[in-house]
Amino acid sequence: MSALSRRATRASIGLVAASFLSVQGCQDPVEQVPALPIQYQTEHLDIGTDFTLPVCAGNLRLLDEQVEFVEQYLNVEIAAPIRVSWYYSSMDLEGCENPVAGCWNGYDVRSNWEALNHELVHAVVGSSWNVAASPMFSEGLAVALEGEDLKSLKSNLEFALSQEDLSTTNYETSGHFMRWLIEVYGISNFESAYSKADRGTSVEKIQVRALESTYGISIDELFAQYKNESPEYYRGLGPFSCGANPLPWDGARWEHSFELDCSEDHTLGRYENPSPGEIWRRASVEIPSEGLYTIRVFGGSATLVHCLNEDTNTVVDPGEHVRKSWDDGRGHGLFPWGGWEDALYEPGVEWFVSLTPGNYVVWVGTQGFEPREVSVAIEAPDPTSP
Repeated sequence: MSALSRRATRASIGLVAASFLSVQGCQDPVEQVPALPIQYQTEHLDIGTDFTLPVCAGNLRLLDEQVEFVEQYLNVEIAAPIRVSWYYSSMDLEGCENPVAGCWNGYDVRSNWEALNHELVHAVVGSSWNVAASPMFSEGLAVALEGEDLKSLKSNLEFALSQEDLSTTNYETSGHFMRWLIEVYGISNFESAYSKADRGTSVEKIQVRALESTYGISIDELFAQYKNESPEYYRGLGPFSCGANPLPWDGARWEHSFELDCSEDHTLGRYENPSPGEIWRRASVEIPSEGLYTIRVFGGSATLVHCLNEDTNTVVDPGEHVRKSWDDGRGHGLFPWGGWEDALYEPGVEWFVSLTPGNYVVWVGTQGFEPREVSVAIEAPDPTSP
């Protein structure tokens, strides 16, 4: 089925589905506010923004890929395009109770960039499974699939399960636990447990109805298995995760030029206060051995992020001047650093950086939305080819 015909089919049945669906997520909408007028349309999304900066083709592609990833991972398919009202600042969100980063109601998402990957998970799950699940399940699943690495907080699990409104720590705790349930017991069992964990259901009933009845062991046995067997860190999943196929070295030198152009789907705009607007592009490099590497950037700025290669119990701190996907990523919607001033490598400066082996993402960017070429050169500490 072509993208056009698929979209038409979804739209025709989505009118009925959306009219009956009132499942609400992260922050329940508190008033009826019209969605922002549609400015961009993709196969899966109808998007309106409250800002005048152009939305780059890379952002649209990435958001569409996030919807497709969640559909494929959960073996579901949404019936209509998701209506996204995209706000530059979370303080300007309309239809949500401020201050929040985002909210959703059926096929209607209101969010800033930082939370869009998370809210889209809610929209796909809510419009497919039609269950208003408890926060531990609904928020935990959204965290598990938003793309960021998941760090274990096992000692907090029982407390997180008992909370109706999750704190940030409980979000992360629940996300790690939900990921483990899916990895070990599969999607079918997880969907069954999710459907039994209705919002407002008591903790005791969630334990018995959702967990014990689905997985066939006591809650104490389930928690003990999770704490003993799950890795300390899960690598992120989907298009918002860190890492990609690495670009090649030429001997002891990794040097590549990157065209930044908002109209091309390799370029991402950054829409986040207090930034006046930036464009970025990412590429992957495999660091072959530990040593002191030389990094030079020309035409823009750059940031280097060490990615998890796999689920693991231990991580190696990459040291100064390097971001960590498992520790620095949360809260910035794919970009694992704060504002422009936090970009690590300024142009025209020779940086000497101690790196450990593994997969890294090189982010290159510039302020403003004019097309620009940025190049990065990384030299290995010895003349041998990696």
